[in-house]
Amino acid sequence: MKTYVHISDLHFGAHGAAARVQQLEEYLQEAVPSEGDAPQHYTFILTGDAVDSPTKANIAKYQDFSAWLEETSGTTPLFVLGNHDVNPHGLAFWRNNQILAESAGNYPKIVKDDEAKAIFLLFDSNIGGLLAQGKIGREQMDTMAALLKKYKRLKSYTLVAVLHHHLVPVDESSSKNSTWWRRLIPDWLERLIPGLLEETVELRDAAEFIDFLKAHKVGYVLHGHKHLQFLKEYKGIHIIACGSSSARPYQGDPSKTCLSYNVLGFTKKELVCAQCADNLDGAGLHVVRSVCFPR
Repeated sequence: MKTYVHISDLHFGAHGAAARVQQLEEYLQEAVPSEGDAPQHYTFILTGDAVDSPTKANIAKYQDFSAWLEETSGTTPLFVLGNHDVNPHGLAFWRNNQILAESAGNYPKIVKDDEAKAIFLLFDSNIGGLLAQGKIGREQMDTMAALLKKYKRLKSYTLVAVLHHHLVPVDESSSKNSTWWRRLIPDWLERLIPGLLEETVELRDAAEFIDFLKAHKVGYVLHGHKHLQFLKEYKGIHIIACGSSSARPYQGDPSKTCLSYNVLGFTKKELVCAQCADNLDGAGLHVVRSVCFPR
């Protein structure tokens, strides 16, 4: 089995994030899969918002962590950009520091894993939109389609799209610590302007992108952005959200946002997804849910 560990939304530079990432490192070391005495091959995937704002100091902290991920796993992490990685505080008013974007290189990208029999399609979902919105864009989809044509025997591989923004609305009804604006905006105002506030963070061309994924038989999507773990099947596509891997644990209330990550195991016949979270401060991780998808 080949294993991928899906982390997201570290937000280096945010208050307390560095300390919580230290806790994350301990959890990840414990989570390293093994077969007998030999460590199993695995790779980390980070779905954006490595930093809270793209300053040199924040980026340096993330780069140190990324180097630790590579040293720990022995493989280069897969990385896509989040809105906080390219915009100050994640808001698309200006882009005055693109250090992380420049070091990440151009998107879209393809990473092919023959051991897992999987092909990862990496997208930059930050090419348009207002505030924290995202967008893939027709040009990026066309470029990815052209890249896929170069690969033979695609039917024998599982295709996985990786981006930062969410494709479909995220159910926040069970979370008392959901998106910041839901905690500040009165319920009556949200009812008065339904959907408007959600549109400030969604993927603007989600419908077009979903059509692209279906046309190219992409079966899975990994993303972050909303700091909430969930699994959802939509139009035949399995959507797997990570939550935030540096979120503060909240005592006594498992419904609140917490430090989380996903472990994805690729076997010959299945993709096994275990969603892990630390809901109680100091109590350690537990598996929130585990699902097996046939390949």
